Parts: sequence; C-alpha cells; structure tokens
Amino acid sequence: MKRAMWAAVGAACWAAAAWGAPTGNEAKLARLPIKAREAARREIGEGRIEHIVRDKDGDKIIFDIDFTRAGKERSLTVTREGELAEVQVFLEEMPAPAQKTVRATAAGAQLGEIDRSVENGKTEYDVEMTKAGATRNFTVAADGKLISLELPLAEAPEPVRKTIQTELAGAKISAIEFSNDEDDATYDVTYTRAGQERELSVDPDGDVTDEELPLAEIPAPVQAAIKALPGAGAGELTVDKSTDQGKAEYEIELTVQGKKETHRFRADGTAAPPE
Repeated sequence: MKRAMWAAVGAACWAAAAWGAPTGNEAKLARLPIKAREAARREIGEGRIEHIVRDKDGDKIIFDIDFTRAGKERSLTVTREGELAEVQVFLEEMPAPAQKTVRATAAGAQLGEIDRSVENGKTEYDVEMTKAGATRNFTVAADGKLISLELPLAEAPEPVRKTIQTELAGAKISAIEFSNDEDDATYDVTYTRAGQERELSVDPDGDVTDEELPLAEIPAPVQAAIKALPGAGAGELTVDKSTDQGKAEYEIELTVQGKKETHRFRADGTAAPPE
C-alpha cells in the first residue's frame, strides 16, 4: 500500500517537472505580482525562501519575505510595484567606506540588524545597535557618510548640549537625532513642555535653527499679525521659529477649510519674504 502511494507521489512530481510547473522558490514567488516577484528574485539570488507574508504599509501593499542565503537567515520587503523597501544585510557585505563608519559609530556597542534600502537612486543602510542597555539606530550612506544618528544628550557636542539644556530647562526630552541630509547638519530634539510635544533644531555651533512654538509664546507684534490673517480665528495653525544670523523669523502654517497657507513674519510683526 505504501509502495503504491509513494509511486503515485513520484509520478505526480515527475509530471510536474516534465510540464515545467514551478517548484521551490518559484512556486512561492508565483503568488506575488510580476514586478514584486522580479524584485524579490533579484535580491534573493541563490537563497532559499522560507516564508512570504502579504501586509500593508499605509496605503501600499508589501510582501515580507524570510529567506536563507550563505548560511544566514535574512529578511526582505518589496512593494507590489516592485520597489525594494529594505533587505537585511551583514556588515561584511557593505561597501568598505560604509563598514568603516559603522564600526566607528558603533564602537563599544553591540550591532543588531542592518537593512539596506534604496530611495531616489541612493543606497542607505539602517543600522541597529545596543549601547549601555539602550537600543538606538543610525543611517549610513554607501559612501560612508553618516546621515542620521539617535543619541543621548550626554553624547551631543558641547555647544549643542549647552543650548539644549538652556532652551529646554524643565522640559522632558524624549529623543535627540543628528541629521546630516544634503549637508545641512542639525540636531533635532523632540520634547514635552506643559503637556505639549514640540520640536527644536540646533546646528552644530549651538544656534537654534528651528523651533515649534505655541501662539502664546511668540512676540506680541507677531501674534497681532497672525490674528489679522483672514480665517485665523477659525483655522488651525502651527508656528515655527527660525533664526538666521541672529535674526528671528516666524513661519505660520494656516489651514482653513482644508486649504493650507504659509506666511512669514519678522519679530516686529512685519511680513518677511518667503524662503
């Protein structure tokens, strides 16, 4: 009986192979849309697919794929349209300049998962590390440039640390992130004051470049200019303060009945030119 059963199974497998039915990776990839399938196939190469899960990221359909290659378990995410969201890699597989930056940034820390992504033609590596019991992330470009880094206040440069301590005395700091995108380096701080979550940006010299403020904390002339805007009383608004060469300007984003407007004022309440 068993011999007859295995003979039938063998015949079925032979028939599938003879007629070119997909097996292994191709059988699993066959469930994906064509563009997603092609993108996954390129990244997996000679690896072996373990699982594929369909999911959503906002309004995008994505496919999370677990696979094994070169004896290492990895993960991969592609969109329905064939875009590579991210693929897990290992330190030795990164370009040499990126490896150098990762080793320097994570000195004394334990490395976690590393994900490669491509956006607007640029390859970036998102790296997880654990240091002093805290897990943080940083991003490195293929050429070794440090793009972003989560860090505690104690590790911020002295001018930045002093400004944050002065500006945010009494506030609760929840996150500090160094950002160096397009050579515009800033330290972006998320904090809570009087029950409101706000943001503050400081440049490497310690100058405040951008700060989110409530209406009550901006100069009276600017408050008066805002209140004079059509629809200001009924609309929603946000206020951002920026400082350039010691001169403060206030950018007002006003939304009235779904229509968004942007206005800029100097500290004396006069209109400032748009950026």
